[in-house]
Amino acid sequence: MTRIALVVLDTLRKDTFDDHFDWLPGRYYSDAVSTSHWTIAAHTSMFTGRYPGELGVNMKNPDLVGFDAPVLAERLQSAGFQTRALTANHYLAYSEGWDRGFDEFYTPWHLQNQNAFNTTDLIGQMMQSENAGIKTMLQRLYVSDKSTWHSLVLLLKMTAPGVTHGVSDDGAKNVLSWVNSNASSLTEDEFLYLNLMEAHTPLNPPTEYNSADASVGLPKRGCFAENVQNADQIQTAYDDAARYLSDIYRDIFDRLKESYDYIVTCADHGQALGERTLRNRFNIWGHSYGLYPELVQVPLVISGSGLNGRDNRPVSLIDIPATIAELSGVDDRSRGIPLIEDREPGVQSSDADFESRSRLTQYHGFDSFHKKKYLRNEVLEATIDDVDTKLEGIATGSGYAWETHDQGLLVNDSPDAPKESLDTLSDSVTERTGDDIDREFSDRVLDQLEELGYV
Repeated sequence: MTRIALVVLDTLRKDTFDDHFDWLPGRYYSDAVSTSHWTIAAHTSMFTGRYPGELGVNMKNPDLVGFDAPVLAERLQSAGFQTRALTANHYLAYSEGWDRGFDEFYTPWHLQNQNAFNTTDLIGQMMQSENAGIKTMLQRLYVSDKSTWHSLVLLLKMTAPGVTHGVSDDGAKNVLSWVNSNASSLTEDEFLYLNLMEAHTPLNPPTEYNSADASVGLPKRGCFAENVQNADQIQTAYDDAARYLSDIYRDIFDRLKESYDYIVTCADHGQALGERTLRNRFNIWGHSYGLYPELVQVPLVISGSGLNGRDNRPVSLIDIPATIAELSGVDDRSRGIPLIEDREPGVQSSDADFESRSRLTQYHGFDSFHKKKYLRNEVLEATIDDVDTKLEGIATGSGYAWETHDQGLLVNDSPDAPKESLDTLSDSVTERTGDDIDREFSDRVLDQLEELGYV
């Protein structure tokens, strides 16, 4: 019997993790990178072991429908595992295909109420078609045998900007409650996926953690921000949220470790907090743009019996499916390499299996959410289009190099021949094209997405 949990601390920077999560036991991978700068693309790699560009999953197409082989959860499900997912992330809830292989798939917890009708696919309909979404909600409310009052409250939360995030917790308390209720009742092989959004904007941790005593968001112009007056407040609010996430995840982790053999803890990407500039004019905030280290360097810890110490090899989120396959005994069909094979801690990047295993990072431009928002906030369309083209980066045992639109190829720690290495790796990955989705969103829906912290 094997039980494995994969926990994604959404939008948590590696340096912030290092500041607040030193309590987390396990083997710490000190040189881990994501495959991208944002949630959907990174999860593509964690769920399939492929680069997002290979499957055509990017900010212009968030649906996981172009992968014909079984995803990780489907392979585990076929092998007899109970598979369950709890995600507080709306992108994963309303985009297609992310529930593949899960026996149970719970959508964002602060929009869920056991006494109201379920919103599993309702958010997607609402975001993709404003009128159809409201009509469908009203129809469900009318025919539902659930509480009319609770359903009306849920309807309000899903349709009224300014209401959705009136809570000081993004779902972690609900996850903790679920784990407390369910973790001890496991009777078979189990795969559990959790996504915790406390480090994602809007930043509004409970009062005892909240230095600003308010919900704090990022500049609306994102990577095109100028003259940000409250930069210190935002950075402090982010740290406050991470402190809260650390404390509540400690409670979740302590409960998980009683029932699960292995717990994989990671972030899907980081967050830019104004320390980078674009075109020597704009300050970059958020994670909609670029492949900077603050965005793609991620924490990764695998906890389980006998796992401890630090592993300094260059690893990637693309290695997670191979690792879970190794731990669970199912076949692996990914690009990655298992990170746990009875290795001693402290293995260096010269290890033979990893010597030539460079890792790719990918940026494919903006989605329609962000582009329309930037236009509404008076960013010129030509300025947006200027940085709406593909970029790539490469992580090796000697450092990280990444492309930019304004400064060429930038290098940390001087990777050997970074341009040649990047070109070689990039050429080995066949990009899938032609699947971009051109979605149009009303101002009301964009306001809702802004309240949720996505644009």
